[in-house]
This record gives sequence, C-alpha cells and structure tokens, in this order.
Amino acid sequence: MLMEVLAFASYPKRVARISNRIRAVAMAEEGADFLDVFRFYREQGLNDDECYTSTQRVFRGSTPNGKPFTKDVSYCKGFILIYNYIQLAVREGKLDRIPLLFCGKATLEDLPALRHLTDEGIVAPPIHLPPQFADMSALAAWMCFSQFLRGLNLDRIENEYRDIL
Repeated sequence: MLMEVLAFASYPKRVARISNRIRAVAMAEEGADFLDVFRFYREQGLNDDECYTSTQRVFRGSTPNGKPFTKDVSYCKGFILIYNYIQLAVREGKLDRIPLLFCGKATLEDLPALRHLTDEGIVAPPIHLPPQFADMSALAAWMCFSQFLRGLNLDRIENEYRDIL
C-alpha cells in the first residue's frame, strides 16, 4: 500500500475499497454479522455481487456471525506504522534510517539492531531502493508537504469554493 501511494499508483476507488474493508472488519469485530456487513457495503453504493464478494472477504475463515479473519487489517496497520516511521524520521532529520526498511524482511522492531549493525559495518545498507526512495530529499519534501496538507481545514473554505465546484 505504501508503494502504491508514494508512486501515485493508487486511485480513489481502491483507497475507498480498502478503507471500507477496514470499516467492515471493525463492524464484524463489534458483532455485526454477514447481513449487517452486506448492508453496509450496499450503503456504500456497491451492487449485490460486489457486496457479497466484499462481505465474504471479511468473513473468510470464520462463520457468518463469527469474528473476521482478514489480512486487510494488517496491510492497513503496516501502512500506518511505516508511514509514521518515515514521517518521524523526516521530522527528526534521520533520513539515513529510512533505507534500512529495505535491508530485507524486517519489522520496525528490527530497525535499531539493523542500524547498529550497519553502523558497525557488519550489515551493508541496501544497494537497491525503490525509485520513490532513491532521493531522500525528495521523499522528505513529499512527506513534509503531505503533513501540511493533512492539517488543512477544508470546512473553512468550503463556502468559498462552492460556486466553482
């Protein structure tokens, strides 16, 4: 998900689909059954086939009124954790830590050890980085600007833009 967003390869419909999955899983965790989740998807404008497929995805591996078993929540959680790590690294001026995310299959908890091992010369920093991470200054600028955009209050200017929308 992170690479899709940073590469501008994602699109609103996909982001809405993932967001709706997370909301549907939360509903199921709070006790909603298959039909409740199906109705939720219908309220989001999906046709019956899409509602069924999406609801089935939430409940796969469980019973229709059981707890959900889905990997979509972990995708979203991973996106949020990594995005926040990058944001903090940018804010703290520690851009050299970001490439450590590409040292191999590692978790955020592994990064202090990886940093220590690269500082000691035991582990080489990654040579190949995704294009979005090749220029840390550009990535930092993008992350700073996204932080700024997140803080904008669109409600305040909604009336001013109403006539041009």
